[in-house]
Amino acid sequence: MAKVAKKKPDPKQKALAKIKGLTIGDCTTFLDSIASDRDKAIAEMVELDDNGEFECDNYIVSEGDDNGAYVMGWRWVSFEDTPMSKICSCCHEEPTEKVVKMRDGTTDTLCETCLEDVTCPTEGCGAIEGTEKWGTVGDGFDGYCPSCADKREEAGVYGS
Repeated sequence: MAKVAKKKPDPKQKALAKIKGLTIGDCTTFLDSIASDRDKAIAEMVELDDNGEFECDNYIVSEGDDNGAYVMGWRWVSFEDTPMSKICSCCHEEPTEKVVKMRDGTTDTLCETCLEDVTCPTEGCGAIEGTEKWGTVGDGFDGYCPSCADKREEAGVYGS
């Protein structure tokens, strides 16, 4: 049997200890009620590995009236090829957390280098190619969004 090191309880643990009859089921029900949509989507992705195993943490068990018990555990879920990916969808190399909503409703996750490549360089514009702010008319020119490219052309930057 493993030896468990005793830790000094924090104030939250002391408060929970005062609630008579509190069960792990009460705690998980509460945590489920405040779970974000993202957390719920991640939980839906859980699959057992080839051996039907997952990693247990703290051996939290809820024994039922039937012949068995629920064991709380952890299972790694990869974000690869999902909208939650933290790898740049452009270069597929750089880790990032910058999510860009595209005008077609999809999202792209871009590293700073790739984001710079698709962002209008006009100071104060910040339009990103493929987004609502970039616009739907025209393709832009020289990396500028259509609106800024038109303004540059009107100012004679491109010549005639």
